[in-house]
Order: sequence, then C-alpha cells, then structure tokens
Amino acid sequence: MATMGRQRSVAPHRLSEAQSRTLRWFRDGRQSDPHESGAVYLNGYPVCTSSLIESLREVGLVQQDELHRWQATEQGQSLLTRQLLQAA
Repeated sequence: MATMGRQRSVAPHRLSEAQSRTLRWFRDGRQSDPHESGAVYLNGYPVCTSSLIESLREVGLVQQDELHRWQATEQGQSLLTRQLLQAA
C-alpha cells in the first residue's frame, strides 16, 4: 500500500555515486531547469533521471521550489557533508 504524502526515512546505507553527484550539484547552489521529459537538467544538459531524483525526494533529500526547480534540503546537505567527511 502506498504512503501518499509521507516520506520514507533515510536508509543508513551510503548514497550511490549518481545520487551523491546530483545532491552535490544542488548543495553547491545549482538549480535545475524544469523539463517535460521528467529528467533533471542543469544549464540545458540532462544530469539525472526522473527515477533518481524521485528516490532522493522520497527520503527528503531534495525538494522542488515554487518554480519546479529541484534543490537540496537541509537534510540532504547534512547527509552529503557527513558522507564526504567519512570518506576523507
């Protein structure tokens, strides 16, 4: 049964390389361009699939602003920072 309107908790495992890369772009202040295909575009170039961005949204790491541009949430920024520090 689907849990509409509820976010899943962040799994304790690490983000995939593609998830980390996408989250890093948004953490650095880059904003996505709305695109009819559902893919996420930055500066006119596709950077990730709609399923990847949806997986990040479901656990509360990214959100859309009022113009439908994706951005990292505070939770997403924090998780990425912790992951980068652990890798160092």
